[in-house]
Amino acid sequence: MTECLFYEIRGRALEKVLADLLEKSLQRGWRVLVRAGSKERVLDLNAKLWTYKDDSFLPHGCFKDGDAAEQPVYLEEPDEDAGNPNGAEVLVLAEGGTASDWNNYQRCITLLDGFDDEQIEQAKTWRESLAAEGVDAVWWRQGDKGWEKD
Repeated sequence: MTECLFYEIRGRALEKVLADLLEKSLQRGWRVLVRAGSKERVLDLNAKLWTYKDDSFLPHGCFKDGDAAEQPVYLEEPDEDAGNPNGAEVLVLAEGGTASDWNNYQRCITLLDGFDDEQIEQAKTWRESLAAEGVDAVWWRQGDKGWEKD
């Protein structure tokens, strides 16, 4: 069964949280597919992942680069939802990214802007529907002392 995790981000930039999660996934040998809510946001995340740290390299590509199957981390065009082009075990949905195929992954992570009420409400509705299906969906909220489980 797919492990579903929601991260309500309030104190750090989404790109930094995403980069941390991508690093941890790659350390575990997992491939990752990232979907964001707009083409512009995918391109923005792609650019920021190249420069998020001076002393580190995060191998990734996006839809404009091609060769999805070769990418350990692949940022997909928002409306693509065309399967799993890089054979990922982890699906990351960022800022409005959606997926009808979320249950085809070992882990589905949803990153949320904690100050966007509409985004939070949509995610809570999805979490409730997952719970109705018997899926354990864990919600993490960024607090003063780090990540707190809701």
